[in-house]
Order: sequence, then structure tokens, then C-alpha cells
Amino acid sequence: MSDEDVTPDFTKTDEDVIPGAKELESKAKKMRNIGIVMILPLVMLPILVYGLQFLLPFTAVVFIIIAFAVNGILGIIILGWFYGGWNYLSKSFEILRVVGNPVVITDRKIAVAKGDGIYAIGKWASNLVMLFAFKTVGSAIEPRVRIPGTVWLWEYKLKIASVNVARREGTFVIPDEDGHLIEGDGIVYCIRTTTGGRYATVIHYTPSQIRKIVDHLRQELNQPSWGFNDTQ
Repeated sequence: MSDEDVTPDFTKTDEDVIPGAKELESKAKKMRNIGIVMILPLVMLPILVYGLQFLLPFTAVVFIIIAFAVNGILGIIILGWFYGGWNYLSKSFEILRVVGNPVVITDRKIAVAKGDGIYAIGKWASNLVMLFAFKTVGSAIEPRVRIPGTVWLWEYKLKIASVNVARREGTFVIPDEDGHLIEGDGIVYCIRTTTGGRYATVIHYTPSQIRKIVDHLRQELNQPSWGFNDTQ
């Protein structure tokens, strides 16, 4: 068995070696803890209401219930966004490392790796890794990232190295490894890092599978002609 077919060591702490990852992880954990603190008072709410109903007017008790509920809901949103967001982003690292040397653009919450003209993107709160190959590329005019948002399950029609891949063509705006936005016409391959559904599980790929997908994308880009179907 070649080294390419060996599944990488998933116990390795990628955030310790990827520039920007540790900083973003630290911010995510702080906000996650804030969310937990905001949720905790909801546990005490029934006891608090029971005690205060004999001391305060009904309207005051209702106001307290509403305030605690709103605070708890905001805490749940914060917890989900920051805990889930970082969790999904970190799952993209193992794929990005096969393509190149990943860098986390902390202000955009995006991880980028570049290897031989192919850009790999992992996004905050997304279970997708996107591989971009550009026919033409230059500095972006618009100030925001423009990449596929939702990729539907029925789009994963392309099968490469036993991996289901979704393919799109169009004009995309992505950050490069220095954080500068670039824009170009090209092709994107989308790979899932987790299964869908309520009980999502992580999908692992071997380096050999990722390299074959990257090679297929590069070969497709070098074909004499291909049209655009901008469905992003």
C-alpha cells in the first residue's frame, strides 16, 4: 500500500499548525461560553417564577419570563453559530492540507489552501469543501466573497475516486492565501465533509482520493473548450 492510500492521522491538532486557526478557535470558544452562560438562567426560571409570583405583580413576572426567554434564545443562537461554525470549518482542514498549506482568514472565517493553480476553500458553518480552478483570474472588483451557498444533494452527480462530487461553472470571488479577494471564471467541485440529516457523521477521505479529484478538475479546466452554466 502506498503512502497516498493511507488515511491520515485525524487525531492531529490542525489548529496548532495552521496560521490563524488557533486565533479563530479561541474566539469561537469564548463566544460559545458566553452562549452557555446566557442559556443557564433558563434552568432556574421555573424556581424563580414560583418564588416571585408571591412577591411581584403578575405583569412583572411575565416581563421576567419574557426577558429570560429572549436571553436564552439568543444564547442558543450564539452557541450554535460559534460552536457549530468552528466545528464545521475545522473538518475541512484534512482536505485542504492535501491541496496545499492551509491558512485561516480570520476576519472572513474562511480557510484557504492553494496548490498548483487549484484553490481549496473551507467555510465557517458549512459542511462543504470547494475546489476552484480558474480559466481567468484577477483582483476582485466587488468587496465580498461570491461562492456557492446551498448545494443540493441531487447535484452530486460526478463520481471521482468513489467520491460523489457536485460541479458548477461560473464567476466566483474568493480570498487567496493572503486574504486578498480574487475573481475569475472557472469550475468548482464541492465535496461534503459530513453526511446530512439529524445525526450527521464525518466523512473521511484518503489523500489519494483528494489528489485524484484535484487532478480531474485540473484536466477538465485544460480542455480546449467548456461552457458556463452559472447556477450558484
